[in-house]
Amino acid sequence: MKPFRLPNLVGPLTVAATCGVAEAILIEAASNHLGLGVQMPTPSWWGFMLEAAKQVSILKSMPWIWISPGFMIAITVLSINIMGDGLRDVLDPRATL
Repeated sequence: MKPFRLPNLVGPLTVAATCGVAEAILIEAASNHLGLGVQMPTPSWWGFMLEAAKQVSILKSMPWIWISPGFMIAITVLSINIMGDGLRDVLDPRATL
């Protein structure tokens, strides 16, 4: 029976942790947009900025209100996922150079 090797867990745990952070950001943004998240005195960059763009007139006449926060959410989640993938590549003990 082979001994338990901790270095083999570092890569998958890193990817799982970074994907969890990205998922938490998306869940928080979606729940705030639906009105189920944190209440107004508590600051929330993700959902409250998109909350202002719920009306159709704002969606059509002022698209920068919803495009900028939506773009930043997408960029943040994508960069966290890419960072996790890069860390997995660096920390993989079986990687060939």
